[in-house]
Amino acid sequence: MRHFLARTISLRTSLALLLVSAALLSFTVVATLILLVRLPQVEQRAREQARATAQETNRLLDRYVESVEQQIEPVLRAVQARRPAAELQFLLDAIVGDGATFDSLTLVGPDGRVEAYGLPSRRVVTRGIALRGLDLSANRLYRAQRALQRPDAPSPPPLWSDTYLSVLSGQMSVGVAMVAGSGIVIGELSQ
Repeated sequence: MRHFLARTISLRTSLALLLVSAALLSFTVVATLILLVRLPQVEQRAREQARATAQETNRLLDRYVESVEQQIEPVLRAVQARRPAAELQFLLDAIVGDGATFDSLTLVGPDGRVEAYGLPSRRVVTRGIALRGLDLSANRLYRAQRALQRPDAPSPPPLWSDTYLSVLSGQMSVGVAMVAGSGIVIGELSQ
């Protein structure tokens, strides 16, 4: 008598099941190896690429910052050499030029008042505004750079701010303040 639960499987079916099982087992082994071996390698490579990109970005940003500071250097030297106001005005306007780098360069005296300023030629409307004599003593960047100054000490390093409130537009901008003799030059970068 035949057992009720026992059933015979044909050779074709058993070979098909064996082939499918072997394929699934192979796929599972390969997928597991990929997950265990290759993914950490990919992750490590991605970290290395991100680190290299960050270092390159940092290097480029440092070069940009240095170039901006070097553009302001002639003004610092002219102030220290006590050049006439007309020459300072010409120098500020020449450095600002068409506004590719700066929206404005402002020479602020020790009392916090604007002594000279340079605006881009494209700002026809604001060029007519008289900024000379404007009190910037409450300006955050001016006050922060003033606070770094010490008597009989070398000039403090340039001070950068990414939250500089523009005197001209009233919008947030990137600003840099550098000590020039007894005054401070504030540069507002173009956006």
